Amino acid sequence: MANGLLREDDAVHLGHYTYYGEPGGKYYAKLTMYAERDGGSDSREYLTTTCTAPS
Repeated sequence: MANGLLREDDAVHLGHYTYYGEPGGKYYAKLTMYAERDGGSDSREYLTTTCTAPS
């Protein structure tokens, strides 16, 4: 996916993903962030609050 998250030698990585849900449906996103440098790595998960798709 070409969203800018896999660039090298960059201090900040930004990207987006658009999801079109069913009108009135309730959705949330589960994000996993991963980084590695100098032989070490770390990751974090984040669960967004629920939102309702517009009708």
